[in-house]
Amino acid sequence: MDSSLVLMEKMYLERLGRFFPTKVDYVSERRKTDRHQLKTRLQEEVALLEKKISQGYLVVMDESGKEYTSVGLARAMENLMTSGIARITFVSGGHQGLPESFKQRANLLWSMSRLTFPHELARIILLEQVYRAMTIIRNLPYHK
Repeated sequence: MDSSLVLMEKMYLERLGRFFPTKVDYVSERRKTDRHQLKTRLQEEVALLEKKISQGYLVVMDESGKEYTSVGLARAMENLMTSGIARITFVSGGHQGLPESFKQRANLLWSMSRLTFPHELARIILLEQVYRAMTIIRNLPYHK
């Protein structure tokens, strides 16, 4: 990942750390050698993902998911937090996406945009929007 993106990711992780413990974890994408192996590779990725995901609210990033404004995302997160949800896990698939069986496990499918972003940039946008949501919830001046 580009060094400027690494710095931005670190910055937003530090900022989010003021509100709650936050970490980014990765699962290596399994490269397929031919198109017949795609399903197997995706299942291998899901198996690795499932080892890393603990109990809590699962948000899967998906182009078919619900779209939010920044304020709408803040309200949705605030509702989760006030209803006793202690952990929210966001999952973004690799360039081949995620299998439908994994998406069906999600509590929420969220689409950041109808546009397609490189995964590294999408991760920064996700972190920034979660940070923005927290500043909205806490009525801090960042959002304006």
